[in-house]
Parts: sequence; C-alpha cells; structure tokens
Amino acid sequence: MRESMFSNFTYIVLAMIVRGKETGEFTPEMLSDVTSLFSSKHDDKAISADVPTALNNLAMAVIEDGVTADQLEVEHEGLALIKNGEHSSVHFDRFMSLHGHRGSGEVDFISKTWSDHPELLLHTVKGMVANPSTLKSGETYADIDTTFDSLRTLKVAGAKRWFMKLLLRQSHRAVALREECKNYVVQGSGNMRANIHVLGKQLVEQGYLPEFDLIFFFTIPELHEFIESRAPRLISRAMRRKKNFPTFKGKRYEYFWQGPGYEIPEPSVDLLKSTSLSGTTVCEGVAV
Repeated sequence: MRESMFSNFTYIVLAMIVRGKETGEFTPEMLSDVTSLFSSKHDDKAISADVPTALNNLAMAVIEDGVTADQLEVEHEGLALIKNGEHSSVHFDRFMSLHGHRGSGEVDFISKTWSDHPELLLHTVKGMVANPSTLKSGETYADIDTTFDSLRTLKVAGAKRWFMKLLLRQSHRAVALREECKNYVVQGSGNMRANIHVLGKQLVEQGYLPEFDLIFFFTIPELHEFIESRAPRLISRAMRRKKNFPTFKGKRYEYFWQGPGYEIPEPSVDLLKSTSLSGTTVCEGVAV
C-alpha cells in the first residue's frame, strides 16, 4: 500500500512540475511528456510487466521454429510443438518458471493456472502467432537524460533535474515492489490451491465427497467440521453453492446490507454520444 501511495504521489508531483502550477488543464503535449518520463529506461522492472513481453517472445520463437497457427489447433499436438521447439522450448520453460503460477482469476482457488493447464497459454500464443504483425521484435527505451532533453513543454536542468530523477527512480522502485508483493500473494494462493487439490482428491478417494470440485465451495471452518462429522447438510450446502456459482459469478453486491441483497448494476454507457478521453498511456494503446 505504501509503495502505491508513493508512486501516486510521485505522479502528482511530476505532473505539477510539468504543468507549472497546482491546478489547470493538461494539454496533450503535457500528458505526452509525463508519459515519456515514466516510460524512460530504468533498472527496477515490475515482474507483471514481463508477462506480455514473455508472451511476445514465446510467440516470436514459435514462428521462428516454423510453426503456424493451424498447427496449434489441436491442444496436445500444439503443446508438444512448443515444448520441443528449438527456440520456443527455452521461452516456454522461462515463462512457466516465472509466471506459471498465474492465470485468469489467479487469486481464486477454483481458478486454473498456466502451469496446471498449459492449454490456456496455448490459446493465447495461437492468437498471437496468427497475427505476427502485432508482435514486437524488441523494445528500446530512452535513458532518463535523453528523455529530459526531449520534453516539449519544459526545460529541466540543475537542481530540478536532480530532484525529478530522484522521484522517478523511487517511483519505479515503488511500482516494482508493489508488483512483487502482488506476485507473492498469487504464489501463496497457488500453494493453498495445490493443498486444497490434494485434500479434495483424498476426500473423494475415501468416499467423503461425491465430486472433487465440491471442496472449493466449503468455507475453511465448514471443511474442518465436515472432515470430523461428515454431516450431509454441509455437502448439500456446498452443492447448492456450486449450482448457483455460474449465476452469481462476476456480479457485485454491497459488502453489508440488511434484508435481501441486491446486485450493484453496471454503469450504462451511451455509445451514441461522442466521448473524449485523455491521460497517460499504460501500454501505448496496445491491448495485452
């Protein structure tokens, strides 16, 4: 939390320096300068930022091995081509060692990770291989001094340049620490998920549970009580939750309420009205 607050504070301070005053409108040139400052070359890399880069490198290695998107249609054959490829195997092993514990809904125990279900990764790589024009051969970043010299809205020199360099270094470091903490949280969830998988298989083998995935619909106290008592009501409760899970998945409710709970409606957007958005880009307009 402290790292996120510091990176936000740094953004505000640098934005005020670029704007030249506390309040006022940001011009597109000012936003471009702020983006250039935060995207300048630095040593503290956020581990989450490596995911799209690693996927990009893996897809390029697959193409370099002469594999087409059509050859990746069949899951087990496509995975074999990637795992045994001259170039792709190296990038595949690196990706799994660094990011295999991640995936869609990665902090949810019922979700699937890339290491446990590599076919999920295959679908992503297949789409990238099918569109090679979207792949990047390598990204270069300007060093901080070059970035300062290329700013369009202000000239930075002397003590101001030293101070802004210090803020940028600390901001990059804070973001890297924040993402590393998130990565450890996901790793912890993965370890807990693996233990739940082992326990679920044992309960099925011993006849405690009729289905393996029912274990994900117990609370921890209920699971402890169920192992000791084998109470049928707990199985019924878990089966009811499993049945309702697809209906309620993705919906939002208030944390606290009195009486029946009501879903928080998603904000509606009138697509017929023209809307103008401005800000500093995160991925330079590229969806990853």
